[in-house]
Amino acid sequence: MSGSLRALVYRLAAETGLRVAEIQSLRTGDFDTDKSHPTLTVRAEVAKNRRIAVVPLRAGIALELAPYLRSKHPASLALPLPVSFKDKATRWLKFDLEAAEIPYKDESGRFADFHALRVTFISALIAQQTHPKAVQALARHASPDMTLGVYTKIGRDDEAEAISRLTELPSCQPDTGIESVAAQRTGTHGDENRVASSVAFPGGSHDTPMDSGRSTPALSNARRTKSKRAARKVVEAAGIEPASWSRRTTNVYVCIPWFGSRREDAHGQASF
Repeated sequence: MSGSLRALVYRLAAETGLRVAEIQSLRTGDFDTDKSHPTLTVRAEVAKNRRIAVVPLRAGIALELAPYLRSKHPASLALPLPVSFKDKATRWLKFDLEAAEIPYKDESGRFADFHALRVTFISALIAQQTHPKAVQALARHASPDMTLGVYTKIGRDDEAEAISRLTELPSCQPDTGIESVAAQRTGTHGDENRVASSVAFPGGSHDTPMDSGRSTPALSNARRTKSKRAARKVVEAAGIEPASWSRRTTNVYVCIPWFGSRREDAHGQASF
């Protein structure tokens, strides 16, 4: 088996996610490379899930496959692979990895066997922000748990890169002098727009019921009504999700809004 044919098989596996037995069983008639969007068909009798599947092909790999498919009977095998290919594919791949000075086993204990090409295919689709449902379909998995939980792998720097792409929130520190539209939307900009003072304490006072000593029942009821109104106002404030705060403290922290789901009960009160 020539080096160029091995390279073609590795590329086909990495760009389609086909398993080694599926590649070995491909027939000339399974390919449709004449149209603008070339495809190959995995027949039901050779597919692991026993379901027929039409797999898109990239234009480059379709051109490389063309010489092997030209002037052949549709029922003949597409690639001149030896009968022992299925059993020796990983051995040949390991030999080629050593020649390219690529470790067969990485520092986390994962092996670069032939099935790793299928894992690479699925992980690359996720890294390109392909819709998970499309990835599941291309992987031909019955469950997205298999696609995302087992086959999708992340690199060492993927988590840090994901965090770096987050939108930076405005500073929570007072008197920073930062004037921004984002700060205005979250209610942390300026005294007149500060949610901590104008929403949690609509009357302008920063005293809680615990700050003013003994309270009368009428005063307690009024303060409870005020607290309910304040909570409702936090829910309805434009541009933010409700912040977590307690009546038992004198400070209200709303610098970083949270983005959980919000529900309201029969009385119109928010519950989280």
